[in-house]
Amino acid sequence: MSSRSSPGSMNDEIARKFHLLTTAMLLVPALPAAAASGQVDMTFGDSGRTVVNLRTPSTSGTTVDEATAFAVQPDGKILLGGSSTTNGVFQGPGGVDFSLLRLLPDGTLDPSFGGDGLVTTDFSNGAESIKGVAVQEDGKIVAAGQKTAGSFTDLVIARYLP
Repeated sequence: MSSRSSPGSMNDEIARKFHLLTTAMLLVPALPAAAASGQVDMTFGDSGRTVVNLRTPSTSGTTVDEATAFAVQPDGKILLGGSSTTNGVFQGPGGVDFSLLRLLPDGTLDPSFGGDGLVTTDFSNGAESIKGVAVQEDGKIVAAGQKTAGSFTDLVIARYLP
């Protein structure tokens, strides 16, 4: 006696499984259509994008703002860390400063952070830039980076209140 099914019983089994599958598909409710993964979130900022000019151009018209690090707080607020020029100069007093800004979850500047959404820290003469941002369990914000003055580059770190 063979352990193989007869051709008729195999077709019956396939037909039964197909019937169960199509019945299950009909019983599953249709899910609402969602935006495809990777598409811009149109509810954020202006059509899914936010551009922030941190400084007013100097008389030479020069400003450079750069984000090199970010973190998201538990409440959805977004921290961007980097550097921004001050007074249109790149070295010396009022040069490139450690800059940290906070956006609300909708992509607008958070006026409760630093009064206008931006905090800058000057570690004295030189060019400073944030390279990493973290949020501690107590909500305090830690930013680490570098300061370059002449041929010397130092590590710098600052902690901010939320």
